[in-house]
Amino acid sequence: MNGELKVPPTEELAQKGQKIYETLKPTLEPAKNGWYVVIEVVSEKYFIGETAEKALEEAKKVFPDKLFYVTRIGGPARISIRFPHGYGWIFR
Repeated sequence: MNGELKVPPTEELAQKGQKIYETLKPTLEPAKNGWYVVIEVVSEKYFIGETAEKALEEAKKVFPDKLFYVTRIGGPARISIRFPHGYGWIFR
């Protein structure tokens, strides 16, 4: 290994992201219901925004080459977005 953090396969990323989100629920709900949370599952750092795009922009500033778990706080994600330059995410 060259010191880089490995990105888990997508299903594992989704499972880890959901598990981390469950621990964040008491902090995020209900105050931020309807907002989005973006989680980098290796570091367990998270970013929130009124839109998924805003939260992803903040996450990509810190982790420009990572995949993320993204979900709508307090409910299912209901969006369709596209990003240039290989942005990655998983919605649940």
